[in-house]
Amino acid sequence: MTTLDRRRFLRLMGLGSLAVLAGCTRESPPVGLSTGLPEPTRALVTRWRADEFARGSYSYLSLDSLPGDRELLAAPLADVVFFAGEATSSSNPATVHGALMSGRDAATALGAVANPSASVGVIGAGAAGIAAARQLVDAGFDVVVYEARERIGGRVHTDMSLGVPIDLGGSWIQGVEGNPMAAIADEINAPRVPTNWDSTITHDAEGNRIPNNFWAAPTRVVNGAAGKGVTIEAAIDNALVGRDQSYMDKFNFAVVATFEHEYAADVELLSAEAPHEGSYFRGGDVLLPGGYLELIKTLTHDLDIRLGSPVERLVWTTGGAGIVIAGHEYAHDHVVVTLPLGVLKANDVVFEPRLPDNKQGAIDRFGMGLLNKVVLEFPEAFWDQAIDYFGYVSEDRGKWAQWFDMERVTGMPIVLAFHAGSVAERMEAMSDDMILAEAMSTLTTIYG
Repeated sequence: MTTLDRRRFLRLMGLGSLAVLAGCTRESPPVGLSTGLPEPTRALVTRWRADEFARGSYSYLSLDSLPGDRELLAAPLADVVFFAGEATSSSNPATVHGALMSGRDAATALGAVANPSASVGVIGAGAAGIAAARQLVDAGFDVVVYEARERIGGRVHTDMSLGVPIDLGGSWIQGVEGNPMAAIADEINAPRVPTNWDSTITHDAEGNRIPNNFWAAPTRVVNGAAGKGVTIEAAIDNALVGRDQSYMDKFNFAVVATFEHEYAADVELLSAEAPHEGSYFRGGDVLLPGGYLELIKTLTHDLDIRLGSPVERLVWTTGGAGIVIAGHEYAHDHVVVTLPLGVLKANDVVFEPRLPDNKQGAIDRFGMGLLNKVVLEFPEAFWDQAIDYFGYVSEDRGKWAQWFDMERVTGMPIVLAFHAGSVAERMEAMSDDMILAEAMSTLTTIYG
């Protein structure tokens, strides 16, 4: 069987795709549920929108977005303030490797204009900030990294509370051929487990297995909408006219799994240009049994990283910049800003003077998507283990649609489910017990 990653799967349909999984963690106690299945022993539920240092998962292309907006996000201010992060990446947005590459690009641009003895402050210790700091320190600059959290990684978050590494944020190295994250994994001989987007089975709302003969239709429809200035929702609406309910349910399931889970937003918000944005690395996707964070950590040797340092204000002039934390200002000749798009959109960090209108406009036009995970550990596996993914065509569109078997990666009977967009927003307001009850109800429908 040919190994397919999401981007390759869509590209074969005439589309390109870029995605990264993201989340924040909250552990839940086991709940007693009478389902006929083993009860979960432990669970993790992510709520990235509620995370004040992320305010979402990753950026997406809305209908309002303009050509060149990512370049506007990346553009420096007076060669003093530089910007990096996945949202600034024109080639690989919404990916960890795109964030890493943007950090290196910002460091290169800064190094071209800075004095050799310049002091540099980097805001954020995620993939972009760490990559920028690593390159600048290696070039001889005096660098301090300010991180709001009490950990590094940002939206790369490897959780150990289940006794094995579980990536609640960025998870996959997407396209291993030429990917800089794959190069880092090679350097440290990190174990990797290939996954195959084509290795999936699907169940209907009653739990019956159904043929996978409906996946291609939505991608063909969206491909035909390229360049028409419409949302993905508008593109697919006509394709459902006159169709019976069974067809529409399967079509919408494929739309959720292929587009909403990929771009972390509802199709009514996504531009039909989103699947064509950027480029991609060829080769299959891989997961990291040791956790994604181990790749980021390899870049932190000798870096001055100050955790628990949330930035309040950035005061900048043509002569330098001051980073204000807890009322104290730290002066630097240059600053690299790697704040997530969600934080920039919320104006959680004040820029003095304010950002130029064109840059603020780009920030406002992009969307900040949401993709959350529910991770369940069981005493034993009861789901299909001959495949990577299993799907569920829920009557509640988007709920519990896509699951991934983590046992091959973790060595433990663990399964995870994805939720995106408004479904994920609604679920963030639910209690952990309510979420777990729904999860077990779905699993019981399929496997009970």
